[in-house]
Amino acid sequence: MKRCIQVIVFLIIASGIHIGYSQDAKYYFRKGLELYEQGEYQQAIDELLQSTARNNRNAESYYLLTLCYLKIPTFKNKIRAEAAILRARILAQDSTKYLYAFADVYHSRIFFRSVEKIIYKRIINEAPNEIKAMIKLNEIYIDELMETEYINKKFSFNNYFLIDNRSIKPVLNTDSKSNQPEKLKSSELQVIKFSKKILDINPYDKYTLLQASFIYVVNYRYQELKDFCFQLLQKNNNNKYAYMITGLCFYKTCDYDSAYHYYNKAFSLMDNSERAVYENCTHIEPNYEMMYATFLPPYSPERSKKFWQYRDPLFLTPMNERQLEHYTRILESEICFSKYRENIAGWKTSQGSQWIRNGIPLSINCISNEGNYEIWNYEQFQLEFYKKQFAGPGIDFDLTQSLKTKGAVYEYYRYETKSYISTIPYEILQFRGDDEKTMMDVYYSIPLQLLTNANSIFDTYSGKFLQGVFITNPAMNYEIIGDTSTITYQIDKNDYNKKRSCFIARNNLFELTPANAPYNMSIEVIEQSTGNIGLNKDFNFGIFPFPVDRRIRLSDILVAKTITIKDSTQAISRKNINVKPAPFHMYTASEPIYVFFEVYNLIVNENNLNRLKVEYSIEQVPPKENNLKDKIANLFLQKPERISVSHEREGIGRTEGYLLVIDKNIKNIGEYKLTIMVQDLRSQLKTEKSVSLWIY
Repeated sequence: MKRCIQVIVFLIIASGIHIGYSQDAKYYFRKGLELYEQGEYQQAIDELLQSTARNNRNAESYYLLTLCYLKIPTFKNKIRAEAAILRARILAQDSTKYLYAFADVYHSRIFFRSVEKIIYKRIINEAPNEIKAMIKLNEIYIDELMETEYINKKFSFNNYFLIDNRSIKPVLNTDSKSNQPEKLKSSELQVIKFSKKILDINPYDKYTLLQASFIYVVNYRYQELKDFCFQLLQKNNNNKYAYMITGLCFYKTCDYDSAYHYYNKAFSLMDNSERAVYENCTHIEPNYEMMYATFLPPYSPERSKKFWQYRDPLFLTPMNERQLEHYTRILESEICFSKYRENIAGWKTSQGSQWIRNGIPLSINCISNEGNYEIWNYEQFQLEFYKKQFAGPGIDFDLTQSLKTKGAVYEYYRYETKSYISTIPYEILQFRGDDEKTMMDVYYSIPLQLLTNANSIFDTYSGKFLQGVFITNPAMNYEIIGDTSTITYQIDKNDYNKKRSCFIARNNLFELTPANAPYNMSIEVIEQSTGNIGLNKDFNFGIFPFPVDRRIRLSDILVAKTITIKDSTQAISRKNINVKPAPFHMYTASEPIYVFFEVYNLIVNENNLNRLKVEYSIEQVPPKENNLKDKIANLFLQKPERISVSHEREGIGRTEGYLLVIDKNIKNIGEYKLTIMVQDLRSQLKTEKSVSLWIY
């Protein structure tokens, strides 16, 4: 009996001790949880070790201990985290949460990515609709592809023209076979499969859509990506990122109208902070935040419009193709360089930022076996990126150096034109305007090469040109002055084939205020059926004043095919004539030459009458003598032809318009110089100007 009593007492004491230990374990667990939430991870580890020492059957204590170890990712802590989560999983084998932590442990250990992948596959086997596991598995597949299949991948361009702010330049032509779609690999197909499943459950999952887009983009499968996005939009027409990526696909296939439509649709669904990502131009203009800061808020659509307005390669089109390129590059950087686990957008990374600034490289080379060095090759320079050895997945590369050749263009926003592009020859003439302004005449010719592949009916080419002349001035805050029209044409094929008529001449008339800063002008023509472009982009010119003073002044000399007077009852002036231009100043030997000019500040008598002498001369220009052979050849040429005519006349007022028709039969072909000399017979002051002519 005494023995039984002793056993009962022992059991009561042991039970009390166990209850005490259990209560202590809960106390230390709660304290560890509080410290974890406060970010005191080492102190939380100490408390949780006390908890597990008092109760080694609590899976949550080991799970929380694992999370704390991962927050202090030393080598020993990673080993301890692995042991802790293994214990938690043994105690609660049906908990998917512990499997995720198990996978995080192996993610932190560089050489155990295959184990991490196996764990996520197990989660999916246990729970087929587990979205988080599919997203994590997609990340692993993409990391593996980046480290293996996409290293040393060659990118290439088609043979097209680059339009920059000042000129048109041909692009280095590379092997077009390198961007032909290849058969997708099993891991790529797996990413697309999981992405479709995730987006069926959550169509607004941005990063999953970016992951799927990555597979299509690096394999140049823009049509398939477009179809993928169309399927999403059919289910939900408010998916802004599906609209964005659809815009990217259209842009990459040079359908800029559709790209413009889909980008704008996406922006209409974004709030200001989301849109600011795409309107931000600090990647290409470090001072962007300070530009227009006095009257526009930062990153606003108005500020973006102001910034891109001057950089528009084609004012004639409703969209700014270079701005579309900017949107596309930012979106590509999100697709290709986002760090999903770390929640870092691709445009914030070193590689993403350089992608936006410089565009897609011609090729990307990985130097070391570990993939630690990347060299991006451009036409005139290289960029070198470095990632620390054993840094693990998700760690960003740092730009270490930029190797540029002399004259390299660091900032170069390019886009691919739809078809043929040609330079537009032009001529600018200036006359006195009203209210101290200067009247500017712009003459240019539309090359018939733009009719290549144009509509052909019977023996003619017919169709429409959209043409425009656009003027900006930095002193006027880059406000655009434009004059556009549509030209219907019908050209005989024989004339085209025999080049009897090699251009269509046009002119536009502006009145501008003289300014210290030069004006910029763009002349643009688009053949509507082919999309062929004629362009002379962003050339500078000055506007000269014609002040009212006692100095005789002469306008520029207008040379034309024909000139007619609009109203014979009015004085002859630039506004009172119709002109058929001759921008090249080319005439046949028997063709009359029409010339118009204006004389300003003539002295008049008490009856407001002026009196002047006009003399013109046409003199053949000798061929240039580049060497001794040319000099000897010139000795045997005919004597250069010269024509000179002068006469006096009387007119009304201080300004006189003058129309000449030079109908002299010039015998020799070649270059001539036409000189106009005017003398005011009352003040005896003289002035003269010259232009070139070509006789063929």
